[in-house]
Amino acid sequence: MERPLGITILAVLQLVFGVLLLAAGLGSVLFPSGVLESVSQYPELSLDQDIVSIIGGVAIVAGLLCIVLAYGLFRLKKWAWITMLVLLIINIIGDLGSLISEQAKNWQVLAHLLVALVIVYYLFRPEVKRVFGRG
Repeated sequence: MERPLGITILAVLQLVFGVLLLAAGLGSVLFPSGVLESVSQYPELSLDQDIVSIIGGVAIVAGLLCIVLAYGLFRLKKWAWITMLVLLIINIIGDLGSLISEQAKNWQVLAHLLVALVIVYYLFRPEVKRVFGRG
């Protein structure tokens, strides 16, 4: 079955995001002092090398998971459709929580929310569901 262009775009974006997360995580784990030096201009961030390494480790895992998700989207795997949908719903709930709690009433949160809603709508299009064996 032919992959829809929108799914190819989502897969490429997921791959790029995964590679960037992986690189940032590796940089944080391998060079925590460099990260600390970079954030030293923000005194409200009280980080030490252990925390930077832990954050880097989480970024590595998240980056690898993004790359796996990109693979699943490229290969039109059923689990990738479900995973993408679950992640989008989590993002939507987080964005709505930010807006309701007034922690972030700005155009960036609204734009992020709108993009997530559009992607959810797209994933439920009959032709997209069909290629993932969902319709």
